[in-house]
Amino acid sequence: MVGAFVERQLVGTAGFYRARSIKERHKGHVWGVYVTPAMRGSGLGRGIMNALLEHASRVDGIEQIVLFLTACRLTIKLRPSGAGSEADVTYTHTSLGPRGDEFVASFTEAHYRTLMRDWEFRINHFLEHGAAC
Repeated sequence: MVGAFVERQLVGTAGFYRARSIKERHKGHVWGVYVTPAMRGSGLGRGIMNALLEHASRVDGIEQIVLFLTACRLTIKLRPSGAGSEADVTYTHTSLGPRGDEFVASFTEAHYRTLMRDWEFRINHFLEHGAAC
């Protein structure tokens, strides 16, 4: 997951994962590309995609990048909690075609929880160290 921040506010995201099956392991999938309305047209989306594709190019065995056809809505609300903060995350996908249908159908609760744990780890690492992990 790649995130773009402006003044510690998340303003854009994109996700990447490798197909799991042996037959499909040569494929990497891009999903969840989002830029906040205020940052659209600024080139941020291009920067996020460039960073994501640069990461994907370092994954051994990836020969093909697949873009999913879904529209997503991501809402993050931060609130103080003890010495830090907590985030309420709402994330929805709407399919825009057959490939999107497949993705939405495979987006199980377990998949979502794994994704959110990884995302949380990466965001916290960035906030703590000022750099991606």
